[in-house]
Amino acid sequence: MRVTFIQRLIVVIVLLLSTIPNGTYIATAFSPADVPYPRAGWSTQLSTLAHGVSGKVTIVDAQTIVLSEFNYDGGGPRVYAYLGITNTNVAYNSGLPIGPLLTRSGQPYISDTLTLTLPTSQTLDGYVAISIWCADFKVNFGSGTFTTGLTNTVISNTVFLPLTQN
Repeated sequence: MRVTFIQRLIVVIVLLLSTIPNGTYIATAFSPADVPYPRAGWSTQLSTLAHGVSGKVTIVDAQTIVLSEFNYDGGGPRVYAYLGITNTNVAYNSGLPIGPLLTRSGQPYISDTLTLTLPTSQTLDGYVAISIWCADFKVNFGSGTFTTGLTNTVISNTVFLPLTQN
């Protein structure tokens, strides 16, 4: 697993503070593996643009996503899931292909679940969208932008401070 600068920073910053009887605070540092990926649980519904593509895509951790209820007729040459920095054809054309070749003519995906893993040296950091992308013809069969699923929610860094004793 590649450890990013942010993950290293989290190890330094993230402290679990607890109060012992005399009011002294103790801190326990976590390793990057102990800190959950901040976008775990973010998801998107794939748009249906070609070949009957549809389904839900959910981020599991920094290197894993799950396609659930995935539908695709299996047609088209060299079709992969591609990550993009935006939900645009330009971004997918220079994006990151992940998982196996999805093309399997005559064998459609019908409400299938696929787990896709990024290459070892890559993470989802910086990627906000996913497409079922035909690499040969540079065509988006269906795509979406990852969101928290919460409405009117601002995601920010949060610092937890201990409650003061009266």
